[in-house]
Order: sequence, then C-alpha cells, then structure tokens
Amino acid sequence: MKHKRSIPNRGFRIADQIQRDVAELIRDLKDPRIGMVTLH
Repeated sequence: MKHKRSIPNRGFRIADQIQRDVAELIRDLKDPRIGMVTLH
C-alpha cells in the first residue's frame, strides 16, 4: 500500500516559485511593446 507524504503548503510554494520565475523572465524581455505586466 502506497502512502502519500503530505507536504504542507507545497502547492502554494510551487505557485510562488512559478510566479517569481515568470516575473524574472518578463523583466528580461527588452520589447518596447511590453508595458506594465501584473502577475497575480
């Protein structure tokens, strides 16, 4: 029988890391057509 380990707030931590990664990628874009970008 497999037991699933419970990792508290794992989904939130993953979402937070994805948001930071996407924000960094957007900062690196040098396209003048891209104005203000909001991540939520």
